[in-house]
Amino acid sequence: MSRIEELPSSDYDDDTYSSKPGDVFLAFVDAPVKETDEILIEDSFIGGEPKWLHPDSLPPAELLKCGACKSIDNMKLLLQAFSPLDDEHIRAIQQRLGINNMNYINPQDDRVLYVFLCTKCQRKKNSVRCIRGVKKSKNVDSLSEKMASTSLEKRFPN
Repeated sequence: MSRIEELPSSDYDDDTYSSKPGDVFLAFVDAPVKETDEILIEDSFIGGEPKWLHPDSLPPAELLKCGACKSIDNMKLLLQAFSPLDDEHIRAIQQRLGINNMNYINPQDDRVLYVFLCTKCQRKKNSVRCIRGVKKSKNVDSLSEKMASTSLEKRFPN
C-alpha cells in the first residue's frame, strides 16, 4: 500500500534549500502537443489529462486527493514528466554515497512523475501531490537508444 509523506513544518525553512545543490535530474517539456498527436509515456507535458503507465494500474484515490481540503475534484495535472534513469549516474551516485547494492534499480524501467495541484487550495501546505510511476521493463535497450528512437518521432518547432 502506498503512503503519503507529509513534511513537518521545520522542513520548510529557507535554510534547507540553500545549503548545497543535489543530484536532481528532471525531464523537460517536449515540443508543443497538438490535439491530433498521440501522447506517449515518453512525453513530458504541462496540464491536460495524465497518461498512466498502465491503464489498469491507477494510483489509489487517496494519492489523488488534496492534502489540505481532502477533495479529489479540484486536483489538476500540473506536469507529467518522463523521468528515465541513466546507468552512469546511478553508478556515480552509488560510489559517492558508498552504496554497494542498487541492483534492484533497473535504468530500463519506465519512470514518470505526475505532479498534481489543487486549484482551490493553492499555496496551502500539502496542496501539491507528486506521484512516481514505475513500469518494469523486460527490454535490455539502453537509455540512449530509447531516447534516440523517441526523439526521431518528435518534430520540434524552429
